[in-house]
Amino acid sequence: MTPTILVWAAAAAFAGGFGTTAVLRHRAFESGRFDLGNMTQAVWATAHGDVLSVTDVHGEQVSRLGSHFDPILALNAPLWWLWPDPELLLVVQSIAVASGALPVFWLARKHVAPGSVGSHRAAAALALAYLLSPPVQWLTVSDFHPVALACPLLLFAWWHLDQGRL
Repeated sequence: MTPTILVWAAAAAFAGGFGTTAVLRHRAFESGRFDLGNMTQAVWATAHGDVLSVTDVHGEQVSRLGSHFDPILALNAPLWWLWPDPELLLVVQSIAVASGALPVFWLARKHVAPGSVGSHRAAAALALAYLLSPPVQWLTVSDFHPVALACPLLLFAWWHLDQGRL
């Protein structure tokens, strides 16, 4: 198996495995109101025309942007129309976090012993290290957090910057 195929396969396995784990954790009533619950309500409200609205601790409808600035949640609204379920956010999060292994691989392939025979293997090892990192894994199964979506976005931005595309 080539290093490129290995990284793609590992990212797919990570997304599937940790996405399933997060969903099963949610189905076992291990998810929380302040994490998955609030995010689900914000996405639901956005999908129904009330952008990022949530219920505060006093029962009032308020904008989530008043306490946390995470407009990235609104990007999930079109997906909500297709799959209106809190599990959507968990699956999107696991796929997004797993995709971060790709720019790690591409950056490492270019900068770790460039041109050498082992550069692809070393790059694959770093991408796998990203996927095997306990903080990355915990971020994926511990409810839903918009900041989790920032990790792969920043890695892709770094890669594009490195390629001169940004």
